[in-house]
Amino acid sequence: MEHQLNIVGEVIVQINHCLLAKGKTSDIKVIMSHPQALSQCRKFIKMNFRNTEVRPVMSTSLAAKLASGSKI
Repeated sequence: MEHQLNIVGEVIVQINHCLLAKGKTSDIKVIMSHPQALSQCRKFIKMNFRNTEVRPVMSTSLAAKLASGSKI
């Protein structure tokens, strides 16, 4: 370490994720998001979307833009 720093506390921030879809959840074929968000939701995705493709993209906003142009 370049500087002698001491950690004096921490802040825990609750993170909530939303799954956006045009139709029913049973119609979802691909889940897209930033890799960090996908990692944070991996258990939920595995339990609820076993046969769904998970596709990482550069940002959650890009995923929303791509999904909005989807035909499904």
